[in-house]
Amino acid sequence: MKQMGNWEKKLTMQVMAALLASAAMGTTAFAAEAVHGESADVAADVYELEDTVVTAERRPTKKMETPANTTVITAREIEDNHYQSVDEAIGHVNGVSIVRMGGGLRSYVRINGDDRVVIMIDGQKLNDDQGSASGRFSADLNMIPSMDNIQRIEIVKGGSSALYGSDAVGGVINIITKNAVKNETKVDINTGSWGSHNYTLSTQGKENDFSWFITGGLQKRGHFDYKFDGNSPTMANSDYNNNSFSMKLKNRFSDANSLVVSYNHKSVDSGLYDCFGATSSLPSSYGNRLQENFNNYAVTWNYNEDKDVPAYIRFFYNEKTINMGGQDPITYAVLQHAPMYNRVMGIDTQRGWKLSNKHALVTGSEWHQSNSSNSLSGYEDRKLTNISLFVQDTWKFADKWTLVPGMRM
Repeated sequence: MKQMGNWEKKLTMQVMAALLASAAMGTTAFAAEAVHGESADVAADVYELEDTVVTAERRPTKKMETPANTTVITAREIEDNHYQSVDEAIGHVNGVSIVRMGGGLRSYVRINGDDRVVIMIDGQKLNDDQGSASGRFSADLNMIPSMDNIQRIEIVKGGSSALYGSDAVGGVINIITKNAVKNETKVDINTGSWGSHNYTLSTQGKENDFSWFITGGLQKRGHFDYKFDGNSPTMANSDYNNNSFSMKLKNRFSDANSLVVSYNHKSVDSGLYDCFGATSSLPSSYGNRLQENFNNYAVTWNYNEDKDVPAYIRFFYNEKTINMGGQDPITYAVLQHAPMYNRVMGIDTQRGWKLSNKHALVTGSEWHQSNSSNSLSGYEDRKLTNISLFVQDTWKFADKWTLVPGMRM
């Protein structure tokens, strides 16, 4: 197997150096924890209140008035419960189940038993437009870079296909990231069993109308021990080395307009292990490795943010590469699978109008073009273009009755 390339090592070093440099700036304050409830720390364009949701109708609405079954997990809940990953946080929600594969290296979600769930970061869709190692419907939750920059997680249960497409039959999960509200740098270092080391460095700041929120992390673990025949042998090839980086740059031009540039990266280099358990202490694979690389880019122009129904135009580019290989434990033959990759670029738009106090209309368009290879599924360099238009009308014609007709084509 190929080890991490020189350019990846250089990128990691440059990222950490940049974060350390920002930590040393005189304008940045060092703090171990944010103080809850300080109104000065709450940005005007961040929906902090738990009773406000933005995903169910693609516009800010009160949770109790939203015609959808919606659950919100706030940043405070994430901190108070010490959730270490998105799958751990949403796995406690009623109706949500997590399917873990590859020794927990991959995590996929089902809502009410359906795996057709759209996963988004700040409204940017992460799902593949065509097949991958686990199908096209959901997205690997392990590609989410860091919990430190999550402001809230909104989970919409039930069909949302008119607004989000055929992948949203089960529901939608929108991970909303934080906006910078003050100058602050935080460092988190912790260690655990089997040589586990976690390092996280985040910095946020504001300078007039420009703000930034940057997070970098390193996760390492050695081989773990397991119980067998009264002993505790070490599981070979059970180590991992993961890196993550996220960046959100925002410039506000007015109360109505802002430009956001975001980048999220996650890389995984982990052993693939399995054991026969009660019959043998010999792992069923020797030297098998899983190497994954996720990169998500987006540039979003937000406008009409001072209206009841905000609008935006977004260009995005998502790419992921999965590489697996190793050695057969009996013949020692080299097992090398061709890398699987998926690249998606697209343009998303949204526009809406508040027609009256009880009537709102949301429209939008999507153009997505993907290029994928997956030799295990029998295709190479397959290109696919999806173009769609959607419209949804929310009409509250009585105090306890709401009609929500929608259409996508």
